[in-house]
Amino acid sequence: MKFDWNRCRSEKELAIRRMLWDDPVSVLRDYDRDYLRELFLGNLHRFDRVNLNFWKWCLKISDEEINRRAKENFRLACQIWRR
Repeated sequence: MKFDWNRCRSEKELAIRRMLWDDPVSVLRDYDRDYLRELFLGNLHRFDRVNLNFWKWCLKISDEEINRRAKENFRLACQIWRR
């Protein structure tokens, strides 16, 4: 597997890695949008500003939803510096 560099077999982890580094067209073709949406919202802290904006637009997620989930995410809510 292309994204299995540490012998990770978790489907969720591999899907997140694909969202971060693979061709978005193939990611959208291989996974259900609702599945990607939940993965994305549950792992906001792993996405940089460019990836965050791209997937937010692609999965049709509002700024309000992002802000609400970010407040619930410990890693984002307790940041000293904004990314």
